[in-house]
Amino acid sequence: PYDPAKARRLLEEAGVVGAKLTIDLLRSATQAEPITLFVQSQLRAVGLDVDINVLGDYAVFRDKFYGVLPRAPLFPPGLNNQPLMDADAALTWFASNQLGGARHYDNPEFDKYYLASMVEMDENKRRELIWKALEVFCEDPPYLFLVQDLKVWAYRPVLENVIKRVDREPRLDQIRRVG
Repeated sequence: PYDPAKARRLLEEAGVVGAKLTIDLLRSATQAEPITLFVQSQLRAVGLDVDINVLGDYAVFRDKFYGVLPRAPLFPPGLNNQPLMDADAALTWFASNQLGGARHYDNPEFDKYYLASMVEMDENKRRELIWKALEVFCEDPPYLFLVQDLKVWAYRPVLENVIKRVDREPRLDQIRRVG
């Protein structure tokens, strides 16, 4: 539950009131800026000193996302930003079989259910495994999930090589204008 007084009390007990934190923010992530400002204000209200580090270069943000460069203590990535037709697409970020800095979570119990769901062909058994993985995930969340924004892609008829799918973003490097 939302309880700023309890949050401040817990921070006081931990001896971290006034601790300085930084949030990395990608300048071009228009939806992330107001959310980041909101998080900053909420954390300041409970006694933390929070700065925002605005990143103007997507390559730097990408390298921080994948762990090539160190991330700030608070890092607001958007892991999925389109409608997903299968929970697998949203949960794949959290499997421990992700390589190196792409790994965002390490929970053997989650892996037990999630990795089994990836190879289960029986739809009902697969659904049960995913629900069990989600129960573990909810009890041990790796992130503070705030919102899910939505991207909508529209295409003009003068474009070719557009693969129209609802489960992933288009490959912009493959789309060509014709005519």
